[in-house]
Amino acid sequence: MKRVGVYICHCGTNIAGKVDVTGISDQIGAECEEVVVSRHYKYMCSEPGQKMIREDIAEYSLDHVVEASCSPKMHEPTFRNAVSMAGMNQYCFEMVNIREHCSWVSEDGGLATAKAKSLVKGGIARVLHHKPLQGSRSAVTRTAMVVGGGIAGITSALKIAGAGYKVYLVEKDEIIGGRMSQFDKTFPTLDCAGCTLTPKTSEAGRHPNIEILTKSEVVGVTGFVGNFTARVLQKPRYVRTDKCTGCGDCQKVCPVDIPSAFEVGLATRHPISRPFPQAIPNTYSILRAGMPPCQAACPAGVNAQGYMTLAGEGKFEEALALVRERMPFASMCGRICNRRCESACKRGQLDEPLAICHTKRFLGDYEIERGVDIQPPMMPRREEKIAVVGGGPGGLSAAYYLTLEGYRVTVFEKLPLAGGMLAVGIPEYRLPKKVLDLEIKRLCNLGVEIRTGIEVGKDVSLNQLRSEGYRAFFLGIGAHRGYALGIEGEKEFQPVLDGVTFLRDVGLGGRKAPAESVIVIGGGNVAIDAARSALRLGCSKVFIAYRRTRAEMPANEEEIHHAEQEGIEIHYLTIPKRVVGRNGRVTGLECIKARLGEPDQGGRRRPVPIEGSEFIIEAGAVIPAIGQEVDPGGLCAEDPIEVSRRGTLVVEKETFQTNVSDVFAGGDAVLGPATFVEAVAHGRLAARAMHDFLQYGSLREVKATEKPVDRELSEDERSRARSGNRQPMPMIAPEVRKRTFDEVELGLTAEAAQLEGKRCLSCGHCCQCGECARNCGPQAIDLTERERIHTLDVGAIVVATGIDVFDPRKYTEYGYGKYPDVITNLQFERLCNASGPTGGKLVRPSDGKTPQSVVFIQCVGSRDRARGNEYCSKVCCMISAKQLSIFKHFNHDGQAYVFYIDNRTGGKGYEEFLRRAIEEEGAQYIRGRVSRVFQEGGRLIVRGENSLAGGPVEVEADMVVLATGLTARKDYLSVARALNLSTDKNGFFIELHPKLGPVETSLAGIYLAGAAQGPKDIPESVAQGGAAAAEALTLFSVGQVEVEPTVASVNGTFCTGCKTCEGLCAYSAISFSDEKKEAVVNQAMCQGCGTCAAACPVAAISVCHYTPDQIFAQIEGILR
Repeated sequence: MKRVGVYICHCGTNIAGKVDVTGISDQIGAECEEVVVSRHYKYMCSEPGQKMIREDIAEYSLDHVVEASCSPKMHEPTFRNAVSMAGMNQYCFEMVNIREHCSWVSEDGGLATAKAKSLVKGGIARVLHHKPLQGSRSAVTRTAMVVGGGIAGITSALKIAGAGYKVYLVEKDEIIGGRMSQFDKTFPTLDCAGCTLTPKTSEAGRHPNIEILTKSEVVGVTGFVGNFTARVLQKPRYVRTDKCTGCGDCQKVCPVDIPSAFEVGLATRHPISRPFPQAIPNTYSILRAGMPPCQAACPAGVNAQGYMTLAGEGKFEEALALVRERMPFASMCGRICNRRCESACKRGQLDEPLAICHTKRFLGDYEIERGVDIQPPMMPRREEKIAVVGGGPGGLSAAYYLTLEGYRVTVFEKLPLAGGMLAVGIPEYRLPKKVLDLEIKRLCNLGVEIRTGIEVGKDVSLNQLRSEGYRAFFLGIGAHRGYALGIEGEKEFQPVLDGVTFLRDVGLGGRKAPAESVIVIGGGNVAIDAARSALRLGCSKVFIAYRRTRAEMPANEEEIHHAEQEGIEIHYLTIPKRVVGRNGRVTGLECIKARLGEPDQGGRRRPVPIEGSEFIIEAGAVIPAIGQEVDPGGLCAEDPIEVSRRGTLVVEKETFQTNVSDVFAGGDAVLGPATFVEAVAHGRLAARAMHDFLQYGSLREVKATEKPVDRELSEDERSRARSGNRQPMPMIAPEVRKRTFDEVELGLTAEAAQLEGKRCLSCGHCCQCGECARNCGPQAIDLTERERIHTLDVGAIVVATGIDVFDPRKYTEYGYGKYPDVITNLQFERLCNASGPTGGKLVRPSDGKTPQSVVFIQCVGSRDRARGNEYCSKVCCMISAKQLSIFKHFNHDGQAYVFYIDNRTGGKGYEEFLRRAIEEEGAQYIRGRVSRVFQEGGRLIVRGENSLAGGPVEVEADMVVLATGLTARKDYLSVARALNLSTDKNGFFIELHPKLGPVETSLAGIYLAGAAQGPKDIPESVAQGGAAAAEALTLFSVGQVEVEPTVASVNGTFCTGCKTCEGLCAYSAISFSDEKKEAVVNQAMCQGCGTCAAACPVAAISVCHYTPDQIFAQIEGILR
């Protein structure tokens, strides 16, 4: 029979105050036959208590022990060690928690006692199933990772590195130093924060054992104490720290200004900069928020923010060169693009979007007018020949980029002139032939050969071209075949000609009006172009019939507006029913009115005919412009190129390769009727894939693009935006232009383009214009740098991620964001700092004058359950006392006021410092809350209560400083998930024990330092940083750790290979074995949490020491 000893702790009165410990001990001893001895003691975790257990094991030959007390996380190791010292296997011990589970959660002593007794009986039933286990020992990786480069993290890193061990210092920002680097002075000594901090940051920067990873975040940690593997995502600095000399030439030429987060919005900065001259790393870096919305919306990915910014600086040639990186045809694109970039432009939230396309057109025209030639560098000439079939935008784009790579490119076009739809689908009043000809001429000057009047698949086959040495082909054949209406009278009466054919005739020089009056059917750009062209051919009346409303019309809004200006009459909700005529000639179109019904498969509401609403629109010609399709001709006859059900060519999504390996395709041939910019994008991307195909024999994986900026404009951005309306496009008057094919839009002037560029809000921060790289002597700047993942093997982790500052905008009554002289305490620090925006002069942001009276408002966001945080931020009282002392040093005659709730000075010398602020600096402390801050007569009025005087009070102020509270980092959840740590309800990391384990966490080997655990002042943060380092060094000095045997295992007989467990394991300890066709546990990484065992649908997983027998026995013991 098993011999069990039971020991119950009084925990002083923490347990015994509610639970009848003595009674339980006596009853258990009498009722449970397996229990050999049952004792109770006031403090069982003390040495006498442990000695009692050790002696009983020896005297009574106990083989199992149950101990009932508190805090298993803290005390179970204590009692395990005690039984081990007595010669008993530590895994034959069971602990029961009767403080947190019983005495502390019940007001009824009887209920608490009953529950405690049941839990003890459950523990006894469970321990009878415990078997002796043996843990293993594992060597410790003597390298540490410190997450967070503030003063706490720096302290930990320096102490660990000073002991001779390698440290990775991982910091999310571009420099180390944390919040302390923003301070001017520290309390209670008023020492210079910079003079205190910078020697430490410098030491960390040059220490041979410390590797600093800035702009980095931990994204995952696996393993166990002494053997962690951390994955760290490092975002690009774009500036190589090993090459940068810190000369600052890059910053001088950067054309972008953005609000400075380091200066808390009090000043702007260039995206390439360093926060202050003494920063570590002492090199520049580039701040990139992500891909700007304009660029993300552009199918070709043209860097609109970049070229708009350069245009704003008058650097037109540099701007055009940037356009050409993604768009070879600036003049054409600026005229005919559908402007998705402008729809996405965030400036539209403020007033109107930037005139991005108009500015791009100006850049292209600027080159033509000035006679300059802006081209990217070309690779040396290669021998490989490439054929491009189709001289439209996709084909010309592919030809351009392939030529830049050095290939010999020939374009085959079946029409008598190059340009495809650009030449025969877009009227001259939108795209003049001279502009198209100049763009094509520039292409030919690069070395592209264009052969017109040759239809590949008819006049020459792909195989013939292969025999002539062509190594690859791009098919950009467009969608030149228009759809028929398919209604009565369409073939019976003339003229009925589709919009594509009509525009082609006009594009090839036809200038004869199809009839006196014309009706065009459709709502896209082709319909609008056909209608406006008919008007210019001399038609006296032109109608458009569209079956939905204007809101659903797919044509460009500007084009619709221009058509209306020119007198074209648009019939909405009108469905063609039949063509009517006489003697073979069209006399009109019978239509039926419609209403919008339910959405169709594409999400657009379906037009539903209204019975009995038929009417006739009289006209002499009908031009259907309802769509178009691809006509591959004989191209697919010889080569088995796959064609979709829609008649488009089938290609791989990323590479544009068809099922015939040397044939690629793009544009309308792949998409069906699409846009100019999409065709150009396809041409460029296909050119890259063709280059890979020819040079490497395979297609390289396409790199993921950076994430777009996706946010609303902040109040700071709105207030800082340069005023200025969108520059209007000069145009020919409607009554003049409708009689001619002359270009309608006349183009922006240089001055207008520059003004438009200056309206850019710089959403992406760095605009990647390349000015910095062009002016960097050491060539330290690499704008192509991408994110990378570091895999770090470490034995210990110190979490020192710091805090954020409460946003006071929630307290609208204080006027923050409304009145410029209402600032936060952190902004006050920057105003006083010699490296700050004012060079250390304390002046008002509104007018630059020295304030005579300053009001400090305490507890903004602290001790406020309704709108802020319920906790005290601990340092605000002392910060305000410090700051009013600084204010008095700047202005001896000034007056400081402090509205406070309570003054909390819990630190050495803090109370004395506060008394000096009151008695020597003459600050007036007013106990009470502030109800409102408002402006009157040019001064701020602070209205509040004086609870000691028992009445309201108003104070005039030149500046109001809000003592904002400290909050957990905004990204605390992602850090917690990456490290598998717990946080409290406020987002701060939870320590193992508030008294006995203040720097340890529930995961052995991971320690806390600084304000990541909760609000702290600098001395506390430094002390805790040292304590965390001491814990890590203790681990390293021992050199090995014991690995618990309580790990999961898989019964392969039952495992079905469903992989449920694999996705749930927080420690990546389970994988699927393709060889065994079952789950496999890496026992070195398993933490024994049991999630997998609980989730397994066939009970194939069990956890050692937590078997079903043990768990069910415990439940039965509780219920017995």
